[in-house]
Amino acid sequence: KMLVIGLWRFSMKVGDLVVHLYDEERDITAIGVVLETLEQATPPHVDVKVLWSTETNPIGWWRSTQLRVISPVS
Repeated sequence: KMLVIGLWRFSMKVGDLVVHLYDEERDITAIGVVLETLEQATPPHVDVKVLWSTETNPIGWWRSTQLRVISPVS
């Protein structure tokens, strides 16, 4: 499933491995797995629910623009 927002194509899928862009800037290694995606109409964007592989295994929602896929699910 691919969502087009403006000219930007969203293709993040459940099961993809992701990192947070701000964590990368700070040299923090935290890999997450996408659990769910939710399209939002106003303003048009996609929220992504992520389970992070850290000591506490936190789960939360982030905008897809804050994340980068490092290993897409097949």
